[in-house]
Amino acid sequence: MMHKIPLKISLFLMIFSLLSCQLFAKEYSVKNNRELSIVVKKLVAGDSVKIMPGEYQGGISLNQLKGTNDKPIRISGSGIDQTIFKNGKQAFHLVNCHYIILENFTVKNFSINGINADDGGSQENPSSGLRFENLSIREIGPKGNFDGLKLSGLHNFIVSNCSFAGWGGSAIDMVGCHSGSISNNRITGIDGFSQNTGIQIKGGTSSIQVFNNYFNKAGQRAINLGGSTGLKWFRPLGAKYEAKDIEVVGNTFEGGMAHIAFVTSQNANVHHNIFYKPEKWFFRILQETQDPSFIKSQKGQIRNNIFVFDNKARTFINIGANTLPQTFTFSSNLWEDIEGKRKPSLPVKEINGVYNKAVKVKQREDGTFEVDSKYSTYGPKK
Repeated sequence: MMHKIPLKISLFLMIFSLLSCQLFAKEYSVKNNRELSIVVKKLVAGDSVKIMPGEYQGGISLNQLKGTNDKPIRISGSGIDQTIFKNGKQAFHLVNCHYIILENFTVKNFSINGINADDGGSQENPSSGLRFENLSIREIGPKGNFDGLKLSGLHNFIVSNCSFAGWGGSAIDMVGCHSGSISNNRITGIDGFSQNTGIQIKGGTSSIQVFNNYFNKAGQRAINLGGSTGLKWFRPLGAKYEAKDIEVVGNTFEGGMAHIAFVTSQNANVHHNIFYKPEKWFFRILQETQDPSFIKSQKGQIRNNIFVFDNKARTFINIGANTLPQTFTFSSNLWEDIEGKRKPSLPVKEINGVYNKAVKVKQREDGTFEVDSKYSTYGPKK
């Protein structure tokens, strides 16, 4: 016969359990690569690591570390100008980790990836709750498919307040990631790096918000909404799209070959951005996969954006074969030709478009743009 535990004892046990978790959470301080490699093997929920100022070689592996939403594991540098990982293959590799925060350090001069995080091949138990904040990731590659931040099979993740400068493949590369946000980052191309894409979103990735980022000459495609992924790498397996339900809002794009490519993607929502003087195209609509079972690239919404262009933009939208450009919608965008009076050539008729107004786009010291207040319904919100 079971006996009920008295309420007072039950409450005492609950409080004791909570206090025990708080009391046993540990704070570590490390001052070299060896100490860091040892410490990360014994971290548990609620623990934190402070990485002292200095230079570190990287090659740090985090395997199946599990924080929780309430008690994440925090790995912090002393500041991006003080804690610097440099000159190796990759700084960190996170394998099937949960609720880990990496913050406040620099990663530079790595030949493979800056930081790599994946689900360890476990589609049933994807990595979740990872956060990458206030990082500087630069000079990765320099040429070839080598990424600043490589993310595979992540759920509920955040990339915020980071800067990326110089990479081979993508500044941020996502394969089969879901329910994430990428915000308040600076993504800048530099000479000597191949920089294929700024942010790449592919392999069945869905429900990602990309907002309030600044892209400056961020590669051939500042955002690649889709891609061409090997079938075995899709998450979920069997997905018939590269990217779905992606929101791109409040960003500023300057220069670069093309600002956004819709590649075997569907239901993208692109609104309240500034697109400033691309070298060739604003958008591309493409179908790069050769598998005929995949859904054709379709149903993008482009609204309430500001487009400023010169004579370099001769084709506004590049449309590839086997796509459905007629399913895209354009509405309430503002277009300004600063060297003439051209109207954009679009695949469908725009609703409530505004053409050739003096937008008075003013560039701030940080490179982002300020727009005349009378056009406040367009472009990024304050």
